[in-house]
Amino acid sequence: MLSLDIYNVVFTVINLIILFLILRKFLIKPVSAIMEKRDSEIKNNLEAADHANQTANQLKAEYEASLHHAYETSEEIVKKAQAAAREEAERIVRDANEKAGKIVEEANCSVLMSREKAMDEMRSQIASLAMAAAVKMLNEQSGEANDSMLYDSFLTKAGEANDTNSN
Repeated sequence: MLSLDIYNVVFTVINLIILFLILRKFLIKPVSAIMEKRDSEIKNNLEAADHANQTANQLKAEYEASLHHAYETSEEIVKKAQAAAREEAERIVRDANEKAGKIVEEANCSVLMSREKAMDEMRSQIASLAMAAAVKMLNEQSGEANDSMLYDSFLTKAGEANDTNSN
């Protein structure tokens, strides 16, 4: 039957120890080294991912701050442009009012000058009519009837001259 031989058992144990040592040297150590290398690479990749995530969050915060600053700057620019446009509109209206005032003032002066000129012409015509009447009176000393007619003629001509200048 089955017999146990001590030599066989010792030989098998020695073979198993040798097999274990060979496997340990050529299989377990390289596999362990590969596993440790892989483990360190995974740890490095995780650390790099964490660092990249932190950098991305920091860049996002900077971008948002920059965007907010740009928004505020654009609002300031718009407000300044609106204020400048308002000031320009006020200046244009003020200049237009000044020009209109000057035009009205010049028109008033022109009307006054025209009125004075018309009055001077009327005075001149009245004076020439009075002179003509005086000359006629001196030349024609023919009586009161003639004087009355001359006086009426003078008043009629003076009235016509006055009517034309008042319009």
